[in-house]
Amino acid sequence: STVNFDLISKERIYKTIDKANFSELSLLKQEYSSLKEKLGHVPSLMDFEDYEAIDVTRLMRKCGSYHAFLSKYDPKDYTVRLSKEEEEILEFLSAKIANGKRLSDIEALEEAVDGIDDLVTAEPDLEYGTSNEQLSTYAYLTNTFPAQEAERKKYRNCVLVRKTGSRFLPSRTFKALLDDNPRFKALVLELLAFSHRRYEKRFSNRYEGTNLVLYEKYVYEDVCRLLNWRHAVNAQSIGGYWYDEGTKTFAVFINYKKEEAEDVIRYEDRFLDESNLIACSKKDRRSDSKDADRIFKRGPGNEDIRIYLFIRKNKDDNEAKEFYFLGEVDAMGEPMPDTQDGHPIFKIHYRLKQAVRKDIYDYLTLEALPD
Repeated sequence: STVNFDLISKERIYKTIDKANFSELSLLKQEYSSLKEKLGHVPSLMDFEDYEAIDVTRLMRKCGSYHAFLSKYDPKDYTVRLSKEEEEILEFLSAKIANGKRLSDIEALEEAVDGIDDLVTAEPDLEYGTSNEQLSTYAYLTNTFPAQEAERKKYRNCVLVRKTGSRFLPSRTFKALLDDNPRFKALVLELLAFSHRRYEKRFSNRYEGTNLVLYEKYVYEDVCRLLNWRHAVNAQSIGGYWYDEGTKTFAVFINYKKEEAEDVIRYEDRFLDESNLIACSKKDRRSDSKDADRIFKRGPGNEDIRIYLFIRKNKDDNEAKEFYFLGEVDAMGEPMPDTQDGHPIFKIHYRLKQAVRKDIYDYLTLEALPD
């Protein structure tokens, strides 16, 4: 059977999606209770996957970790109690690892936990691997990756690994916690197994040698991590795009529907069709700037830069402020000089290597109906 929608019906559906909030606590508690009743016991993380229940990472985002959710909302049947440091590490793993988006993070932690007994005899300070992904993974698991100092302070106890030879081993603090509390270790292993399953199910079909999956949704930090940058870059600094020298990757971020203040100017990105997009540079960038050289791959050393496109409909969605990954793009022709409020800019004609899937293209480009 086939269901067809006219454009007005489509836009109403898209508008409902934009406004929906699937992380409402009442909904999460209801879905949890439903699965628990079906199973007859407190669900494990894997149970949510096996029974295709609500995405349990929503519970983690809402409460910090699944453990924190259970401790608060089902303390009668869930009696595990942890120290403050253990809870902080579970929250870190829930926020950073449980989504399953990069396999190297998961495998590094699995290796670290398995390598506990080798910690005493392992040689310290040997040269660790120097690939971009190894260095990025190490930064991520030692809490030096975040762009904001506040984020690093929030997880100050989450230095989980150390460099030793060519292997990941647990930091001494992490090892002590795992050794001292088998229940905590069991929760860590459960979360890593869940994360590994989630990777295989959702993120293993990687795009052309990257850690990204076409049409998946990512926040800024995800993109920095999955492109194997050594550090995250905050949204204000990115300002629409960012070039990472170490990996020679160029990430372009576009809010397709502008705010009213932006609509009155010609500083607007727009699709020409499913394979072509017109976008704008940052302010005060001329057509002979470094930005233009990199985007148009002009000059020595720029010819092998790879440019990746990330688009969200607007800044006001009720979920996690995520961008769709639309693949690699190339800048066509030459930069087109223009101005914005008296400031020089240039426009870029990007051609997508793969045409945007129709449902996502329609969602991004259809005009909104009035309330």
